[in-house]
Amino acid sequence: MKDFDSLFANIDKLYEIIFFAFILFISIAIYNLVLKIRYSNYIKKSIDTNWGTKKEEKEQNRNVILLSNYISKNSEINDKTWNDFNMDLLLSEIDHTESYLGTVMLKYLLKNPKYNIDDIETTFDEICEIKSNIPTAKRIKQSLASIGENLKTDISLFLENGIDPSEFNPKIYILLGSLPLLSILLFFFEKEFALILLIISLLTNIVLSEKIKKEIYSHLKNFKEIGKIIQVANRIKTLKPDILCNRINKITNTIDNINKLNSKLYRYASFDDMTSEMSMLSTLVSMFFLSEPINFFLVRDLVNNHLNDIRILVEELGKLDAVLGMASYLDYNKNHCKVKWDSDIIHYENTYHPLLKSPVPNSITVRDPKIILSGSNASGKSTFLKLIGINQIFAQTFGICFAESARCCIHKITSSMNSEDDISSGDSYFMSEAKAVKRIVDSVKNNDIKHLIIMDELFRGTNTVERINSTFALLNYLSKHDTSMFIATHDLELISSLKHFENYHFSELIENDDMKFDYKLKKGPARSTNALEIIRIVGFPKEIYLEALSEPVVKSRDY
Repeated sequence: MKDFDSLFANIDKLYEIIFFAFILFISIAIYNLVLKIRYSNYIKKSIDTNWGTKKEEKEQNRNVILLSNYISKNSEINDKTWNDFNMDLLLSEIDHTESYLGTVMLKYLLKNPKYNIDDIETTFDEICEIKSNIPTAKRIKQSLASIGENLKTDISLFLENGIDPSEFNPKIYILLGSLPLLSILLFFFEKEFALILLIISLLTNIVLSEKIKKEIYSHLKNFKEIGKIIQVANRIKTLKPDILCNRINKITNTIDNINKLNSKLYRYASFDDMTSEMSMLSTLVSMFFLSEPINFFLVRDLVNNHLNDIRILVEELGKLDAVLGMASYLDYNKNHCKVKWDSDIIHYENTYHPLLKSPVPNSITVRDPKIILSGSNASGKSTFLKLIGINQIFAQTFGICFAESARCCIHKITSSMNSEDDISSGDSYFMSEAKAVKRIVDSVKNNDIKHLIIMDELFRGTNTVERINSTFALLNYLSKHDTSMFIATHDLELISSLKHFENYHFSELIENDDMKFDYKLKKGPARSTNALEIIRIVGFPKEIYLEALSEPVVKSRDY
């Protein structure tokens, strides 16, 4: 009787333990659910608040930069031109996206201006469509925010190559993973042997599980990231938004192709998250039965089979986020216009540089432009050149310019500005610039698209005579091809020699040793320089200034 009482008492204790374990499990699940709801509400409020307002600059981690480099590695706008126009700084200003995919694809879109006007118009119409239905746009952005602004692993190599199927052999893991189950069955026939086999198999599998997990760890993190992207795509599909139907349809069709993969990757949603109750419970099971590596082999082949679908999903979700973000930015910066297309005219009415806090607007209208831009130091030449390039990029990407009105023609955009010594390759300043200009010459020679060429102070790294002669010959050569050119120079000799170029300039006013600039573009060549006046104003010894003024080593020519 006592034995029965003791047995029932132990059973009651066991039930208590199970009950409390159940309560703990439910409590953790409810706590995680509350956190998710609170985070979702925070994202919704943040999107509502930030739409059409100035956003804080995002800090990109290394993995986002690597993914961006991979996506943009064969872009139309080369890195030299991108840096010449300070496009990374501008990108951080206009980036209203919700995810790292949006940031990466926004850069990709800007580095790959379109040459087909219909494609440009389609993108512009999408932005207008978004702005006409902002509540739906915000719901889509809320889903995209789940991807996150930073990337916890570098997925660029995975997207490029997939996973090498010969890297791991699944057969040995399947065999060892089945041994604990086999030993349990053997208990009915040979208990001692079964117990020894169970202990040995469990110890072996624990050691092997840790070893293989280290080897496949990066792949598992990729699975988590791709699984998260697929989940977001499914949420957007469920929303059935009534805007951006073509983009949404591409995402929906791709999701339909990989639904099986979605169910397989779902278990990786909590990977590397030790606060998750699923992770803590599944870790023990995985170690004993090697379920993690076995599942990895099954998912690996499925992922490789659908790698192209994954690439499409990454690209389309990123572009969706980029277009939504651009619509939000253009609601913040309303000083822009829709581009009108022409065959050979560049026209800007009150155009301005979008990074300047108090920009001075300028206007220009030129047909088949070949422009020489002269003027004083710091008068605004370089800023204006960058503005021309930026406007052309935005015109051919989103169909807008930073101006009151604009007319453009389609161009391939290239530049040579801000050259520097390249220590890694041993190139001097002049060699670095010469290589950049040679790329422009090769591109013009081998391309059927009209080129927009922007160059600032060519060949500064050599002597005056060779600089002027080389620049003169280069510009004459480029003029014979289908090009538009905006060239800034301090060399007054070029202005008089290049008769087929139109002249514009910026100037300054000096009053009481104070130099003032109006930053207004004016027709004609510059008639004054300010280098010697700067020398005097900053306090050089007077004899230096006077000798430079009265005893020039090189005489200027009339122009």
